[in-house]
Amino acid sequence: MENWIRIWMLLLEVSAFAYLLVMLIISLGWYFSKVFIPKPFSGLLKVSVVIAVRNEANNILHLLFSLAKQNYPSKLFEVIIVDDNSEDAIIEIIEKFKNENPDLNLSIIHSQGVGKKEALKRGFEVSNNEIIITTDGDCLVDPDWIKNYVSFFENSESQMLFGSVFYTNTKNLLQKIFTLEFSTLVASGAGSAGAGLPLMGNGANLAFRKAAFEKVKERLSGSKFASGDDVFLMHSIAAYYGKNSVKFIKNKQSIVTTSAPDRLGKFVNQRIRWGSKAKAYKSIWALTVSLVVLLFNVLLGFTAFLSFFKIWFLAVFALFVILKFLIDFPLSNSFLRFYNQRVSALMLFPLEFVYPFYILLTALFSIFIPYQWKGRKKIK
Repeated sequence: MENWIRIWMLLLEVSAFAYLLVMLIISLGWYFSKVFIPKPFSGLLKVSVVIAVRNEANNILHLLFSLAKQNYPSKLFEVIIVDDNSEDAIIEIIEKFKNENPDLNLSIIHSQGVGKKEALKRGFEVSNNEIIITTDGDCLVDPDWIKNYVSFFENSESQMLFGSVFYTNTKNLLQKIFTLEFSTLVASGAGSAGAGLPLMGNGANLAFRKAAFEKVKERLSGSKFASGDDVFLMHSIAAYYGKNSVKFIKNKQSIVTTSAPDRLGKFVNQRIRWGSKAKAYKSIWALTVSLVVLLFNVLLGFTAFLSFFKIWFLAVFALFVILKFLIDFPLSNSFLRFYNQRVSALMLFPLEFVYPFYILLTALFSIFIPYQWKGRKKIK
């Protein structure tokens, strides 16, 4: 066997082993994390729900109605909506809702900068409450959403909590694929936190103590990236307070839902935006996971390419894809079953054959291709 083939096979085997170890840690973190059972809350903690919005006129009412139905005393929470220079009728819609629902403590302010990060920062500064919870303008929250976060904070020393986010309105096969891919990301974040190694969360379902934010706000990395307000804050809090300061709230009533992307281009653009921030990670664990996942998938993709020169590489590619499926399936299946999701984890199998090329292209695009967000072009 030629030397380059031996080296290639060794690299593939080592990367596969590293991927197995990473996924084993994450999977065990999910399996051994306890289901959160809410306890009665004291009624002492006040909460600010901060939402950065831009051009969400078609979605914002659904969120506002779900917030108005919270099973938490209205006198104990406020909703702060920060407008990021919207160009639609969202402000008028919110104002009308506010007038028709005076029991909801709702305020609208305008961002003093550009971008979601600046809008959120403004909202955090305005808040005077002990707990801050964030979500997005195109989401729906469970009636027990705030209550469960408060109960967890009151019964733990946690500085940050995050929950699951799921896609809804999966009307076609493409959207089901998007939902499955997204659930694997959420499951990885949940399992990693369960293992005491905070990796990633989603700002659509995130909560933290304002005092913790004040401690780390000057230490946040990734300030030049439009994305990553959630992940960089998580990594900073974990670095300052310790890995056990960030917890996943494993509870079926603590989820947030949002509509699945309706176009492939929209989905890819979102993944490019998310992937672009990885280069600014300072967390050793986050860097390790990112590099291991990227390396294994890149090597798999190029193994398929090598089959044009030596056909037996195609068999190698297929064998390692099957191995990857066997590694990925237990976590995805358990996660989807816990939340009673209709998407089957068995759909992972055919997707695993495409995934290496998807990962490679997304990584390259996130480095070299500017993405768009909310009508803004050439965001880097």
